[in-house]
Amino acid sequence: YQADAALNLRYPLEQIEHPAVKAVLGEEGIIEGLDYREEEVIADIRKVPDSPWYLISKMDSAEVYAPLRARFWQTILFFGMLISMTWAGLLLVWRQQRVSYYKAQAETIDSLRASEEKFRLAFDISPDAITISQMEDGLFISVNKGFEHLTGYNRDVALSKTALELPLWKHPEDRTKIIEELRANGEVDNFESVFLTQHGEVYGLLSAVILPLNGKPHILSIARDITERKQAEEALKQ
Repeated sequence: YQADAALNLRYPLEQIEHPAVKAVLGEEGIIEGLDYREEEVIADIRKVPDSPWYLISKMDSAEVYAPLRARFWQTILFFGMLISMTWAGLLLVWRQQRVSYYKAQAETIDSLRASEEKFRLAFDISPDAITISQMEDGLFISVNKGFEHLTGYNRDVALSKTALELPLWKHPEDRTKIIEELRANGEVDNFESVFLTQHGEVYGLLSAVILPLNGKPHILSIARDITERKQAEEALKQ
């Protein structure tokens, strides 16, 4: 690379980064250093047998590491694409799962709404008196039109009172019996009782179950007017 360098180009022995200096100082084998161009090289130093000469084979470091550098970036690119594809696959799976989850939630909500609508319709149009009350004190939280027709009390009046406050029970101990049976069996079937309404005394056939609402037990009860049947039974007895 330099004209007339042979037998003329010299370096002081203090510049030990040069392969030629390392050779003169007795070092052999593969080493890294700077050649006379001040370029980084990888050199192989070998002593020529039976002579004071050394043979130095060298190659630029950039040339040596070029294939490794290319392979390194190829590897980085490959694994980068692999990671990206993996993340894309995971994201797609996650998205599909979330879509399925929200679809299931929407279907559940629709089913609940449909069930609630059916219950509301059955609750409102039933000719029987249907009520929902708190188990601990009997406070009404919902009554239907059948209740208004049977008792003569409208919904606004009933929702601010208990069955004992209206009053509806001719025999208040009947409610105690119902509560005891509900706690023991979870339901009450065909319990006969006499109710005091604004139209007079009414014989009722009552069924009830425990209904959990907002973490508290409530009573869903259905009462059917059997006054005519009771009167017919009394007439037959007479």
